[in-house]
Amino acid sequence: MSPLLQLLHDHHLPTDDFGVMGHGLADHGRDYVFEIENCFDPARGTYLLTLTHVVEFDQCDRVE
Repeated sequence: MSPLLQLLHDHHLPTDDFGVMGHGLADHGRDYVFEIENCFDPARGTYLLTLTHVVEFDQCDRVE
């Protein structure tokens, strides 16, 4: 299991059904931060997910 999936599993968060309220590079430009909202029990709430030491990434936003 990937580290990201393990993190979501450990904190009882869904792997694919949550709202992304915001995302972008942290102020210092090294980390990437997601603000996610889970509307389902048992882990209902808003969370900040930080991917640290991001060296390179490609980003594509799409709404269908």
